[in-house]
Amino acid sequence: MLVMSLTIYGQSAASVSDNFSIDYDLSVISFFPNPVKEKLNILFTNKEIKTVVLTDPMGVELFRKRYEDTSFTQIDVNDLPQNRMYILYIRDEEGATEVYKINKDI
Repeated sequence: MLVMSLTIYGQSAASVSDNFSIDYDLSVISFFPNPVKEKLNILFTNKEIKTVVLTDPMGVELFRKRYEDTSFTQIDVNDLPQNRMYILYIRDEEGATEVYKINKDI
């Protein structure tokens, strides 16, 4: 995990020294292509994928897979109905879940 730290030192109006620190998590999730025809590629930068779930809009689970030590995976969506929307859930090693809309193309 890449973390940047920014520290600002300054004086307030009451002449009291202030210390201010911000940490930024620079992790990025990429999935492509969208709309997808055959295979959906999922790539994490600076984190590992732990679980990927694909559902239809009603929440019916179509795909679920758990991973160990990976930052890239592919989902074969060739057999899914075309011209539909699907929901992609990606959970990382820290337990955070990202949710995305995926479109299945012709």
